[in-house]
Amino acid sequence: MALLELKDVRKSYGYDENKVDAISHINLTIEEGSFVAIVGKSGSGKSTLHKIITMSLDTQGEYFIDTKDMNKLSNKEKKQFIKEHMGIVNQNPIFIRDLTINDHINLCQSLLNGYQVDEYVQFLQLEEVLNKYPLQLSSGEKMRVAILLAMIHQPEILVFDEPTASLDSYHTHIVVEMIKKYAQSGHYVIVFTHDKILKDVADSLYIIENNKLTSVTREKGNYKNSISLLKANKKSYLYFLFKMYKHQFFFKSMTLLLISLTIAIGCF
Repeated sequence: MALLELKDVRKSYGYDENKVDAISHINLTIEEGSFVAIVGKSGSGKSTLHKIITMSLDTQGEYFIDTKDMNKLSNKEKKQFIKEHMGIVNQNPIFIRDLTINDHINLCQSLLNGYQVDEYVQFLQLEEVLNKYPLQLSSGEKMRVAILLAMIHQPEILVFDEPTASLDSYHTHIVVEMIKKYAQSGHYVIVFTHDKILKDVADSLYIIENNKLTSVTREKGNYKNSISLLKANKKSYLYFLFKMYKHQFFFKSMTLLLISLTIAIGCF
């Protein structure tokens, strides 16, 4: 089985006696098809670990992806690997301000030989923002667009940094459901998060504190795949009903018919 492995990974800052460990002796093994959540307080080494996994920071120790030694790649080879095999979604995504969202999609598809994303656009409910510019979007819309762009080339590895921090409950459930299914289809999904929903549905949960990474053992039943659009909260139901009412002629017609029948029965 394909694996993503970190073995005895270490990173220090400073020189000689002033050295400070950012992370120390980190070991992590992720199987293909797994959804892993990593949590940690500010200053725990979480950001350093994120940079190591996304190869934006050199480190000591071993880093393998499907038996390929990442530490032996040149900077050019690392960039090429990221382009072809990795999708990275940061907490504050960056866009080209003078391009519409549709332009961003077309650009990514041309650069990455990307797939058609109509299904993702609909699932993430982004139809109404395609012709807008980044400055016209809310923070939650920007995050959903960033997730869409990261998945255009169907990367083997998806790495997220707080993907639901700017989302409401309804859209959180949508995003969690999507990335859970993406992992199950044979990909690596790694999420750095504080979101309880993400921690509950992840296949494996790790906590990083005092510069060390520890697997968290959870009782069965606490983290079942219970995420479903039908299990959203009351606000989510109302949002979904509103969307149906707004867009479905049949739904509106049936509503008017029921109201008319109620009034007629009341008259008799």
